[in-house]
Amino acid sequence: MKKVFLLALSFYLISSVSFGQTSASTKEKIANYIRSQTEVECRKLLDNNGFKSLQFMKGYPSCLDGYVFYSDRRTLGEESEVLPEPAKCMSIEGGSLKVLGMGDGYSCEIVFTLTAKNNLDSDCFVFIGTNGWLYSFNLFKFERAVPMTLDFYGLSFLDFTLKRRINFLLTGNSKFENNESYNFSGFANSLKCANVYESVGSYYEGLAWVKKNGKFGIIDEAGGEVVPPLYDNAIFFQEGMAQVKYMDKWGFIDKSGKEVIPVKYESAGAFSEGLANVRLNGKWGFIDKSGNIVIPIMYDNASRFSEGKASVRTGDKETYIDKTGKAIMSTQYDVTLNYYEGFAGVAKGDLWGFIDKTGAEVIPLKYEKVDSFSEGLAGVKSGGKWGFIDTGGNVVLPIKYDYVGIFLDGIARVSLEKRVINIDKTGKEK
Repeated sequence: MKKVFLLALSFYLISSVSFGQTSASTKEKIANYIRSQTEVECRKLLDNNGFKSLQFMKGYPSCLDGYVFYSDRRTLGEESEVLPEPAKCMSIEGGSLKVLGMGDGYSCEIVFTLTAKNNLDSDCFVFIGTNGWLYSFNLFKFERAVPMTLDFYGLSFLDFTLKRRINFLLTGNSKFENNESYNFSGFANSLKCANVYESVGSYYEGLAWVKKNGKFGIIDEAGGEVVPPLYDNAIFFQEGMAQVKYMDKWGFIDKSGKEVIPVKYESAGAFSEGLANVRLNGKWGFIDKSGNIVIPIMYDNASRFSEGKASVRTGDKETYIDKTGKAIMSTQYDVTLNYYEGFAGVAKGDLWGFIDKTGAEVIPLKYEKVDSFSEGLAGVKSGGKWGFIDTGGNVVLPIKYDYVGIFLDGIARVSLEKRVINIDKTGKEK
């Protein structure tokens, strides 16, 4: 008998509930069923559907009360609607989500709050409501675009699946409801109101920087402070080390928070292939993870190592060096970028192209700007718009986008006509 009830309940959770048409008695059955779930079941629901669950709490952080969100676009199934102007789409009041303009079926009490990463490694803040819906805030940061998306899913704990129904693109709240001081994304990395930060960076190697009272620290995925906010700046971890700044000088800490390379440099890049580029007395060189100088601090500029090479500048001369400091290739270009997938972007004057590992110019200098190759494609800018070329220099995705990111796992995030979309390598929206 219990199995029959659960099957019926699952049907409601991904069909009737989706359209806000449940009866009062059915709503209460669903609410009680959701309340009966455990942390393990909530995490499994996320993990079965392309998320990596991180933190969990029953209920919700009360410090979120009063948040109001606006949207300028929504997608219902295969159809998209662009609103003539941003309109209220949701608010958080007294532990409940109130979805505005779509009927009572979408509003609910918050039963569980989780943080997660999606399959693109973006931070997500997740609510599970008494109405059988899961609300996922994708808190990506994207230049000149909306700060987050909100996805509604009908859920089933019976088979641990989600069924997407509605997608919103949310505008910034700075112009609405006096929300200038709101920083919703910060809660994605710390569910405890006592640890509300002014801003929170993305997680790298299990750690993220946070900012509080103008100072930077480091937290782990459970929200615990590895380093309290005491630095003037901090950068994300790479190869187990992160740059930190104090009193206009830079050094490095390890993942325990220990300052392993003294704060004494005028500037410092991230560790890459075991070395970091640092500046001292106006010149650049390279150090290892013990702070030893491996390549003399003698250059006017230096990039990080990639594919065994780093670009250095002396006067107006750009040269690539290996990890011993030996010059392996001089160039004629004004700007040289790091190598990725065997190609490096280069510029002369205002025009950009690519060279290969031998230094040969394999893609002519004709673009306004280029990005690095990733998964065989690189973003290029021409006529004020961006598109993608392959390693042969062929345009494979039209030069029509306002901005493009790199491809990861076959997906790139792009901006088009004030919309942020994910596309595959054929240009199809995903």
